[in-house]
Amino acid sequence: AFTDTLPAGVVIAPTPNAASTCGVEFTLSAMAGGGTIDFSDGEVAAGTTCTVSVDVTSDTADTYDNLSGDLTSSAGNSGTAAATLTVQALGTIVIEKVTVPAGGTGFDFMDSVEEPGTFTLDDGQSKTFTDVDPDTYEVTENDPSGLGFLLTDLTCVDSDGGGTASSGDVGTRTATIELDPGETVTCTFTNSALSDLGFSKVFDPDTIGPGSTTQLRFDISNIEGTSLVTDVAFTDVLPAGITLADPPSAFTDCIDGVISITAPDTISLTGGKVGADEECSVTVNVVGTATATNTSDPLTSSDGVSDPAVATLTVDATRVGIAKSFAPGTIPLGATSTLTFDLTNDDAAAKLAVYFTDPLPAGMVVATPTNVTNSCGGVVTAAPGTSLITLSSGFIAGMSSCAVSVDVTTTDPGVFVNITLEVAHGSSPQTSGGFATAALDV
Repeated sequence: AFTDTLPAGVVIAPTPNAASTCGVEFTLSAMAGGGTIDFSDGEVAAGTTCTVSVDVTSDTADTYDNLSGDLTSSAGNSGTAAATLTVQALGTIVIEKVTVPAGGTGFDFMDSVEEPGTFTLDDGQSKTFTDVDPDTYEVTENDPSGLGFLLTDLTCVDSDGGGTASSGDVGTRTATIELDPGETVTCTFTNSALSDLGFSKVFDPDTIGPGSTTQLRFDISNIEGTSLVTDVAFTDVLPAGITLADPPSAFTDCIDGVISITAPDTISLTGGKVGADEECSVTVNVVGTATATNTSDPLTSSDGVSDPAVATLTVDATRVGIAKSFAPGTIPLGATSTLTFDLTNDDAAAKLAVYFTDPLPAGMVVATPTNVTNSCGGVVTAAPGTSLITLSSGFIAGMSSCAVSVDVTTTDPGVFVNITLEVAHGSSPQTSGGFATAALDV
């Protein structure tokens, strides 16, 4: 037998569910709302254990230490039993819906907070979950494209500012809610109307050798539009394995468009315009060292939001890679700089008939003397005073590299951007590996 007086703030639950496995003739008293549990006339066989259980509850968040009275039996006094109950404050989760422009309706959600696990919101509405146990929860918006909208922002705010922060992922349209005791987490899902502007991107070429350069082109189309679209903007953060070339040679023919380039990986367009039944593009040179898929942010404009543009660049180790540089990169007018082409073969098989052509930019010529060096075999053509450098019939052993260098000079001051045509190897047909770019400041 024993008596257990519950600590202040803890009472027997409305449905006590009092039970025991200590014999069949026991007496167990546990009145709902009361604070005392009495047990007597129990039995426990030798070599076994038994339990007495009663459900308890508390309306106040706190830590409660419970020490029972002595357990007495025919075997004597077994002493007291102790346990600690921690009661956590419940929390609140608020899900808000905002649409741009206002008035969007019928946005469906799935949640792990409570049954049935689904709900629907219109613009300006919210869903509030109260008395929620502290835990991690997810709320996901179903694909809203069928409603003519795209999820463009998802933010979560934790009222307590502590613990693990809740977060939103626009890509998966999922809010991950880290609910602490007693706090309120508010997550706002913002959707923007889909635009009729087409938005796509492509790498040209889309397969290159390691370290080579390719052009990334964004195409923006208003072919089906009937009026001028303004405030055209997007941002693209390149993935690991792709970086901006030096120089990136960024260009756009979008009316009034301003390109911002932030090394090593960010491209932005702002303030662009596209006329009715017209299209425009943004181009920038990038370097690839590993195969990667590049997904931009959505395109925004006065017409709404367009889906992100996606393209994949394949970096193929069986192709020759090419890079180039000027040394020094800045010279006075009339001086010379050494232009070096570095060719790489990351494949175990040797590369035969390696070939590239480099048309020098206007105002730049091969110097006299040329000071040509070549560790790639084959034939280097670089006549003094001309504006063309070529390598033909080159050879690169497996898992190796080689270089060609030529001295150049200029007839005028300025910044000279030099882009090599695609490097290739083999014959019938040749396999291309991308191009190379570098700039000389005179």
